[in-house]
Amino acid sequence: MKLVLAEEMRQLDKYAEDELGIPGLLLMENASRAVADEATALLQDCFGKSIIIFCGKGNNGGDGFGAARWLMNRGASVKVILAGSQADLSGSAADELQYYLAGDGKVLELLTDIDLEQVEVLCSQADLLIDALLGTGFTGSLRNLYRDLCVLINHSPVKVLAVDIPTGVNADTGEADEDAVRADATVTMALPKQGLYLYPGADCAGKLTVAD
Repeated sequence: MKLVLAEEMRQLDKYAEDELGIPGLLLMENASRAVADEATALLQDCFGKSIIIFCGKGNNGGDGFGAARWLMNRGASVKVILAGSQADLSGSAADELQYYLAGDGKVLELLTDIDLEQVEVLCSQADLLIDALLGTGFTGSLRNLYRDLCVLINHSPVKVLAVDIPTGVNADTGEADEDAVRADATVTMALPKQGLYLYPGADCAGKLTVAD
């Protein structure tokens, strides 16, 4: 089995785009569909199911927006919660957001450390939560709104699917913030990251699926 560090994965993505000519948006689309496939498998059938997707402002969030669109097209009831403003997004993540909105998708923006009671209620009524907040670029400790959302996710009785790596886990070392998302399953892209096999990160990942 081949494991990669976060920087190695970034270089592989860059090689795919610059040398092989594969657009970054296509890579994100493939990742998004893989997330939707894993969510469908966890729910056995996503038609009519309620799914909450937590998105950050980077590429991990872009995967979440894309997955939201795929799941809506499969008949799921999807709500996206964005940790920030739509105006903060750029590149492929911004494109995926626009495609999701064009399909009548809805986004709840959380701009500050506001009262999260509404989000907590939504989560309690959901069939699945998807963590697309922070990806392999995370180091250090969770801060402010991201920490609050991770705590909320962990306290929810609903199953959790993490995109690429659970938020709050270091992709290289496996170090995990005390409030890192504890997922039931993780779908990671292209190659598994080393931190998914080192503890305590491995405990946060749950069932691991590697998607092409």
